[in-house]
Amino acid sequence: VFTNSRGGATTLTLADGLNGQILHLVMIVAGNDATLGSTYLNGTSLLFNAVGEAATLVFDSTSGKWNCAGATATYTA
Repeated sequence: VFTNSRGGATTLTLADGLNGQILHLVMIVAGNDATLGSTYLNGTSLLFNAVGEAATLVFDSTSGKWNCAGATATYTA
């Protein structure tokens, strides 16, 4: 999944995945912040604000949330 925040600050949303599903997010155009919040994330937030920032998420069907397996974006647990 690629994100582009050129048009303004962006709040990201994600659908539930399948247990163990892996998702890669990459900021391809940065002009503003793009944030994934705790509604979808097993943590407080994941902030993308520079081109090339990325995160790898793994879905946990028990919690119904995406877990951050690694990130160059700013992850707050």
